[in-house]
Amino acid sequence: MIASLCLVLAPAVPAASPKQEPAPQEPAKEEPAKQEPAGPSSPVIPSPFSYTFVQLDLVRGDGDGFTDGPDGIDLHGSYDLKNQLFAFGGLGLMSGEVGAADFDVNTFELGLGYHTPINPLTDFVVGGSLLYADSDSGAPGSSADDGGWSLQAGVRHNATAQFELDATLGITDYSGASSNTWLELGAVFHATPNLGICGTLMTSDDIDTLGLGIRYSP
Repeated sequence: MIASLCLVLAPAVPAASPKQEPAPQEPAKEEPAKQEPAGPSSPVIPSPFSYTFVQLDLVRGDGDGFTDGPDGIDLHGSYDLKNQLFAFGGLGLMSGEVGAADFDVNTFELGLGYHTPINPLTDFVVGGSLLYADSDSGAPGSSADDGGWSLQAGVRHNATAQFELDATLGITDYSGASSNTWLELGAVFHATPNLGICGTLMTSDDIDTLGLGIRYSP
C-alpha cells in the first residue's frame, strides 16, 4: 500500500525532492500445519451377534445306562455386559428310564463368557460356568445332589443375513462323576430380528442329544 500511495502522490512532489523508497515489508509468517489426532492403529470390528436372548429347547436324548431317554426341556439365556463380556445361565429338566425305574435329573448353570470378532461375520467365544444337579431315580434313598463346573470355547458365524451357525467344544466335571468332554453344533434361522428357530446337536462321552427350540432376542 505504501508503494501505491507514493505512485499516486508523485506528480504533486517538486522535482528537486528526493524519490522516496518504499519501506521493506517483512515476509509473512506461515501458520504451522494443524496435525490431526492420530486414529486407532486398527478399526474395531463390531460383533454381528446379539448376546442378550432367551431360548427354550425340546430335547431328545440317548444316554449311557438309559433304556429310554433322557428327554426334556432346556431353558437358557444370555445377557450382554460391557467390554465384550456376557453372563449366561440355564435350567434343564430331563427324565428317562434306567432299567424299569424312572430317572429324573434337574440341572442349573450360571456362568460368564467373553466374545471377540474374528472377522465381520464370525465371533470367537469362551466361557466358564458353575453347575448344580439334582437327580432322583424314584427308588428309596436314590436322590443325589452334585456340583461341578464347565469350560467351553467356540465360534458363531453368520452364513447369511438370516442364518447363523455355531460350534462349541467343552468339558464338564461334576464332583461325583468323571469329567465329560462334549461337542455341540447349532443353527439359528432368524425369522424376524427378534425371533429365531434353533436346532442343536450335542455329542459327548455319556450322552447324545438333539434339540429343537425357539429364541427371543429383545
